[in-house]
Amino acid sequence: MTYEFDLSVVVTAHSETFVCGPTMRAADASIDAARAAGFSVQAIIALDNATPQTAAYFNQAAFDHWDRVVLTQGDLGRARNEMVTQHTKGSAIAFLDADDLFSENWLAEGMKRLRTAQARGERVIVHPELNWLFDAAASVYWNPEQDDPLWTPYYLYTMNYYDSLCLVPHEAHLEVPYVHRDIPNGLSFQDWQFSIETLHAGWRHAVARDTIIFKRRRDNSLVTESQGRRAIVRSLEAMRIDKVASLGAATQVSPALTVTTPCAVPDPMPVAQMTVDPKTVVTLSPEEAQKVAAGEMKAPLPPVLRGRNPPLPNPLPHYGAIFAQRVAQGLGRAEHRTGAPVYPTVQAQFDVAYYLARYRDLARAPKLDPVGHWLRAGSNEGRMPNHWFDPKRYLARYEDVRKSKVNPFYHFLTQGRDEGRIAAPFPQFDAMAALIGLDPDEAQQLWIARYTDLRTRLESGDLGAQVTAAARFDPLVEATWAEALQIKVAPFHTAPVVNRTVAMHRAHAQADHRPAKAVIMVNRPRWGGARRMEGHLADALVARYGADQVVVVSTDASGDMPAHKFPDGVRYVELQSCIEGKLKGDLTERLLVEFLRSLAPEVAFNVNSRLMWDALNIYGNALAASMRLYGCLFCNERTPMGYLTGYPLRRFYRTFDVLSGVFTDSAFLADELRTAHVLPPEAGARVQVLRGPVDHSVQVVDAPAPVLDATSDAAPRRPRIFWAGRMDAQKRIDLVFDIARSMPEADFHLWGETVMGGQSLPAALPNMTLNAPYARFADLPLDEADMWLYTAAWDGIPQMLLEVGMTGLPVVSSTAGGTPEVIRDGLGTLLPKAAGAPDYVAAIRAVLADPAEARTQGQALRRSLIETHTKEAYAQALGQVLDMAPAR
Repeated sequence: MTYEFDLSVVVTAHSETFVCGPTMRAADASIDAARAAGFSVQAIIALDNATPQTAAYFNQAAFDHWDRVVLTQGDLGRARNEMVTQHTKGSAIAFLDADDLFSENWLAEGMKRLRTAQARGERVIVHPELNWLFDAAASVYWNPEQDDPLWTPYYLYTMNYYDSLCLVPHEAHLEVPYVHRDIPNGLSFQDWQFSIETLHAGWRHAVARDTIIFKRRRDNSLVTESQGRRAIVRSLEAMRIDKVASLGAATQVSPALTVTTPCAVPDPMPVAQMTVDPKTVVTLSPEEAQKVAAGEMKAPLPPVLRGRNPPLPNPLPHYGAIFAQRVAQGLGRAEHRTGAPVYPTVQAQFDVAYYLARYRDLARAPKLDPVGHWLRAGSNEGRMPNHWFDPKRYLARYEDVRKSKVNPFYHFLTQGRDEGRIAAPFPQFDAMAALIGLDPDEAQQLWIARYTDLRTRLESGDLGAQVTAAARFDPLVEATWAEALQIKVAPFHTAPVVNRTVAMHRAHAQADHRPAKAVIMVNRPRWGGARRMEGHLADALVARYGADQVVVVSTDASGDMPAHKFPDGVRYVELQSCIEGKLKGDLTERLLVEFLRSLAPEVAFNVNSRLMWDALNIYGNALAASMRLYGCLFCNERTPMGYLTGYPLRRFYRTFDVLSGVFTDSAFLADELRTAHVLPPEAGARVQVLRGPVDHSVQVVDAPAPVLDATSDAAPRRPRIFWAGRMDAQKRIDLVFDIARSMPEADFHLWGETVMGGQSLPAALPNMTLNAPYARFADLPLDEADMWLYTAAWDGIPQMLLEVGMTGLPVVSSTAGGTPEVIRDGLGTLLPKAAGAPDYVAAIRAVLADPAEARTQGQALRRSLIETHTKEAYAQALGQVLDMAPAR
C-alpha cells in the first residue's frame, strides 16, 4: 500500500477546550522536530461528538494548519478506527488525546525506531520510554521493551505495559482494530486490549529511548471514569491460562537494548563534596569505638557540621534549582561519628534526593541531616535510604540480621550484598524473579541497574531535558518530579502489583496451567467427608464435562480439603494461599475475577464464596459477558440480636440480573425467593431446587443392645443420643445443652466446633462428650447410637439429615427451612419451630420408649430418600437450568 505521508498525527477531542492549549503547542513542537528529521507528517484534529464549546475552540484560526474531521462515533475506539480507515494517509499513526502532551522528541525518535525495525523486516509498534502522569495524579513508570529480561506476560493480568499513545504502522491498526468501550457493563481500557491483541497477533512492542508521553489525569478523564467504575479489559483468548505464558514469545526477534546484569550494586551518583571541620568531630577511644560498633553503647552525638553549603551541581539537575538547593543543604550537614564506620558507609549509598522527594515531611526541614536522621530514626520507622533498599523488609527477611542489632543497610553494604541477599521492597520479590526466569540476586541487580540508568538520564540526560521542554507548555508536568525520583520499573511496580502478579501465576500452577469448562467457588474447605452442594455439583459437572474440565476454588480461607469431597481428577485451587498477606480494597476480588476468566469456563458456580459474591457486585456484568454465572443459596442467617440476614436476603436481588440461574437445596427457599421478589414465570424458572443425592453405599446400622435387657444381669445401659454440626447459634447448641441437662439418664455425644464466632459454649455436663469434627460420617460409631438429634433454628436441607436418614437411625428434628421436606409424617419426629427443651425431652423419651417403632420410621426415611434424592434427578434439575438460554 502506498501512503502519502510517513506519519499521521491525530488529536482526538470530545469535550475538552482550554486544557488543549498545552496539548496542541507540544504537538506542534513534536511535529516540527519530526519534519526537521526528514519525516512528512499529516496533522489532523478529530472532533468526535464534540460539544459546541469544543468545536468552537478547535475551529479557531490558531489551528488552521491542522486538518479537521468531524465524527459522530461517541466512542474513542470507534473514532480511532474511523480515522484509520477513512482519513489518515500516513504509513504510521500516532494518536494523541486532547489533554495529553508529546515530548518534543517523541515523533522523531519514535519514527526512527520504527524505521530501523522495519528495515530488519520486523512487525513493530513503538512506545515512549516513560509514561509521566501529572495534574490530578502523579506517577512515572517505565515501559520495557518486549524482549527485556524484566518483561513477563503475567504482568498484563495486573497492569498494562503500553499506553495507546504510541506509533503504530497503519497495517497494524487495520489488522487489530480498537474495540468500543462498555463502561456501564464494566468493560473498558481499549489500550490494554490493543496491547494484548497486537502481542497475540505477532506485533513486537519496542521503545524509543528518551521519549515521554505526559498523561494528564483529570477528575472526568476516560481512565479516571473507568477506574472509578472499576472497569476491566474484556476477556481475551490470549490471556487464557494455557496460552498466556507464550504471549509475545514468538515476536522476540532481536533485543533493542543491550541488556547487561551488573555484578554489584551500582556506585552512587556523584554528590557535592563537603569540608569537615575537625573541631566538630567527637573522638572515641578504641575501646569505646569497639563498643559502639558492637551496639553495646550509643555513640555521643557531635555538633552538626555548620560549614558552607556545597555549591549547586553544574549543570543543574533537570528537577530544578530549588529542589537542587534543598538536596545540597542535606548534603551539607552531617552528624559524623568518628570511630564508627556506619555513617560513612551508609552515606556512600544514601540517596538524599530520593529521601527528600519521598518523605515530604523531611524536605520541609532544611537543617536536618538526612543520613543522620535515617540512622537515628528513619531506619526504625521503615523509611528507605534509597529506591532499592527497604530496611523493614530486609529485617523481616533475615532473622540473623534482626538478632544482630546491626543497622540493616550497613549490614547489606558490608556483608549482605556479597552474600547475594535481597534488599528490594517487595515481599514477593523472589517469586517474581522466578516468574521472569531469573534468580533473585540477578533480578535485583537488573532492577537496580534499570532504575539507576533512568534516574541518571532523568536528572542529567536527554530524558530529563524532555521534561523541562514540556514544562514550557504546561508547568504542571514538573510537579511530578518527586514521583519521577521514585520511578516505577515494571514488573516491580509496587508491592501490591507484584503480589497480584505472583498470586495469579501461583493460582495457575495449582490449576495445572489448564483451562476448565466448569468452576465451583467455595468459601473454605468444609469439614466432614460429605459431598454437600459443592461435591454433588462436581459429580454432576464431571458427568457433563469430564473430571479434567472441573476446577474447585476455595476463596475466603485456606485449609486441607477433606478426602473424597470431590471426584478423582477434579482440580483444587486455594486462592488465599497464593497471596502474601492481604490485598487492599477490591484487589482480591479483581484477582479472583482475572483468575476465573483465565480458566475460560462455560459455567461458574458460587457456593457460599463471600469473595465471589463481592466480586459479582463489582464485576458481575463483565464476568457475565464471557461465562454463565450461577449462585447457590441455602438459608438466611440471624444476627446476634436475632434479625434476619444472609446471602439470600443480601445477594439475590443484587446479582440475579447477571446470574443465569440460582440453585437452592430446598423448595422452601426457592418458593420464598420467588414470592418475596415477585419473580415473573420466566425468571422464576431460573430458580431451581437441587436435592442432594444420597449415598446408597451407606449401610443401615444395627440397633444397639436394648437400654433395658430383661435377659441380662448386667446394669441397664444408658441411652446414647448423637448430635453433630457447627456449635453456633444457627444449630442452637444452647438448646442441646438444655436438653442434656434435663436428661441426666442419657449420654449425649457431640461432634463439631464453633465456626461463626459468638458466645463460648456453656459449662461441660457430666453426661455430655464433646468431640472434634469428624472427617467422614462413616467414621462415627453409629451402631452405638439410639437416635440422632437435630436442633437447627434455620436451615435449608442439611446434608447431615440426609446422611443420618440413610443409616436407619431414628431422628428427632426441628422444623427449620427445608427439614419438613425430609422428615415427613411417619419418617421421624418433627417438632414445631416454637418447641423448647421440654418438648425435645418428651420426644426423645418417646423414641427411647418404643425403639422398634422408631427404627421402623428410620427405615422408611431411608427408602424415601433413595426414591427422591437420586443422582439422576439432581443431574436433570441442574441440566434444566444449564440448558436454558443464557440470561444475558
